[in-house]
Amino acid sequence: MQYNFYTYGEGGDIYSYFQKEFKASNYKFIKYISESESNKAEIDFKDSIPVILGGSHSITYYGVKAAIKEYSSIGVIQFDAHLDMKDTYGIDKDSNACVMRRIRDNLTKNTLSLGVREISKEEKDYAFENQAFFCSADSLTMTDMNEFSNDLCVIKSQNVYLTIDLDVLDPSIMSEVEYPEPDGILFENLILRINRIFSFFHVVGIDVVEYKPITGHPGQKRLICQILNQIIKH
Repeated sequence: MQYNFYTYGEGGDIYSYFQKEFKASNYKFIKYISESESNKAEIDFKDSIPVILGGSHSITYYGVKAAIKEYSSIGVIQFDAHLDMKDTYGIDKDSNACVMRRIRDNLTKNTLSLGVREISKEEKDYAFENQAFFCSADSLTMTDMNEFSNDLCVIKSQNVYLTIDLDVLDPSIMSEVEYPEPDGILFENLILRINRIFSFFHVVGIDVVEYKPITGHPGQKRLICQILNQIIKH
């Protein structure tokens, strides 16, 4: 399978490192998406799987919107420490804290959120009232792969867009994110579940977001690139 990379915000830093350290023939760089063009970015789903690297999680809305133009039915699986289903964040309805709410409002209600460990009362009430399915990080850690496969059955489409907010990982291994939260999942746990998602569904698009490099820190780009390397093996 061919993977086409798009970068947004800090995602360019990740791709530069990935291109240098991980050699493969099944991916190529397509374009940098500027903030001003994110709402009209042309993301190609024909004969390839787009991978968006960022940057703010808000870009996911436009990735899913582009995928729906290509596929009539789509589910969204989200790895994230946060549910991102606030109606507004301050006065901003398009914040990264609202991205899954906007996706459910305007694009598809076929969603599953995994690894959640920070959730507001507003979001919890919305989730229960609207069947927005989610699993906590603790549940994800304790669940074996057969149980995890059962969890995936809430997605009613064979076509899936996969969004990975890096703060789903524990800060002990991934602290270079916008909003780190304690008690996250570990690398091996994430990779096992990504692999199972690929075995269950036709993954049509992917993003890896919320990378925020720390000035003067050697960086955790290699861990992110190991996740990407596992993804493009599918």
